[in-house]
Amino acid sequence: MKRKGAAVLLALLGLLCLGGCVQEEQESKYHLYYLSEEESRVVAEDYTPQASRETELAQEFLDKLTEEPQEGLKPLLPSGVGVNSTSLSDKVLNLDMNSAYLEMDSTREILTRAGLVRTFTQISDISAVTITVNGTALKNADGTAVGRMTQESFVENSGKQINDYKYISMNLYFADGTGEKLVSENRSLYYSSNVPLERVVVEQLIKGPQEAGHLATLPAETKILGVSLSDNICYVNLDSAFEGEVAGVQPKATVYSIVNTLVSVCGVDEVQLSVNGDTKVEFRDEIELDQFFESDPQMLQEEGNG
Repeated sequence: MKRKGAAVLLALLGLLCLGGCVQEEQESKYHLYYLSEEESRVVAEDYTPQASRETELAQEFLDKLTEEPQEGLKPLLPSGVGVNSTSLSDKVLNLDMNSAYLEMDSTREILTRAGLVRTFTQISDISAVTITVNGTALKNADGTAVGRMTQESFVENSGKQINDYKYISMNLYFADGTGEKLVSENRSLYYSSNVPLERVVVEQLIKGPQEAGHLATLPAETKILGVSLSDNICYVNLDSAFEGEVAGVQPKATVYSIVNTLVSVCGVDEVQLSVNGDTKVEFRDEIELDQFFESDPQMLQEEGNG
């Protein structure tokens, strides 16, 4: 079954990347993905492929999915789980898995999703992955279809243990083209229950928008020093990079992109911001941070404008 899937993928990629070769010097590094022995995280191992063309690299990755790794790691696909077939359209790869795929427990299955996505999106002609099981779309625990997944769909877990993975579809607020108002951008992802949702939200804001016409509100180099919740107030402590200017974006839009998003997604009442633990800060010489911020609906761009 696995060989059949590999052959199909090989043929499909052959049509899209004729002559596309993996350079001998390996300017870009590839990885193989495994699970940690306790099945709590995905582990990347440096990999130098045997393939000289990306068409062959796709087949090579397929063959490695069940290969026994070094001691202390587990293969991405457990025994009995395999690929029925593959198809590729508009840079979206569909992996049709056999019924054994659904027998994995929920945490392992989502880790496997992450590993599959990261494996195949290393190939330049694949930007996203979808999964079906015997031709039926894979579904989340709430019954919604998983749909296409990219590397951005999975939040890294910095801890050693995972209690559970959670799925969320949330609206993040970034700046509009004027840099003065906020616009909503939907993002769906999986994150470990070990990671507070409030921290996930701020991390996603730092990553910036994905839609055209939306402007980042936080400097990309901003580091999160701490996020905590008490009495339904979210305390966000960022490093000094947070105070850096963002081209074309007003300070008020930066502050309320955090506040409005946290209130909307996490249901908190208020947000307090600090820089290196200090709230006695005049943010970009305009906004005193020594206060509790409530959501401001007037910051939202009116529908039909912009």
